Amino acid sequence: MAVIRSFGTPICDLEPMMGALSQYALRAAEKLLSHGLVAAWPSAFFHTNKHQPDQLQYGGSRMVTLHPMMSDSLELIAAA
Repeated sequence: MAVIRSFGTPICDLEPMMGALSQYALRAAEKLLSHGLVAAWPSAFFHTNKHQPDQLQYGGSRMVTLHPMMSDSLELIAAA
């Protein structure tokens, strides 16, 4: 299951990115609960705008292992 979004404007500071990540984790928890599922290895990724090659390019990702697997929104936000 995935919750994937792009930003409408460039994000240059950590605070708005962390806020968006929390919102995506909350949405993922809602989707998991609605389907009776749990998460074992949530991951997050991001990258810069590939359509602006004159800008510095970067991409990153992280994955965590949840023990036990869960769909609790607060726990998923904390893991994010």
